Amino acid sequence: MVGYLVILVQRQGSKSQRKSQCDLCDQKGTKVRWAEIAVLLIAVIILAVWYNTANAQNSYLPCLPTNEVKKRLEKLGEERIWRGLSARGHITEIWLNKTSLKWSAVVHLPSGHSCLPDGGDHGENIIKPGA
Repeated sequence: MVGYLVILVQRQGSKSQRKSQCDLCDQKGTKVRWAEIAVLLIAVIILAVWYNTANAQNSYLPCLPTNEVKKRLEKLGEERIWRGLSARGHITEIWLNKTSLKWSAVVHLPSGHSCLPDGGDHGENIIKPGA
């Protein structure tokens, strides 16, 4: 038994050799336990899930591919009545159903998706004097 331990120690080499060969060692050259790695991994996963959940709560706008948004609005009987270029680099449109007066604000993003930040059931045309 003692001979086996001597051979085992000789195979492991000196502390400096073990330190250079060990990928998962702390500053003292001892191996980091798998339990510690598992705890760190679980903490990273929890933080990632928490971060994604927090961001998902802030993105409350229903966003879909632009063609899908246009099809759905046309199916509701709405048509585009106004369009403008935002200083933030996206296009904003107002869609209106002239029969029911339901309207939708649509933001077209450079990514090819469109979001509906607002909409309503009632509205009125405001015409400037002299226009």
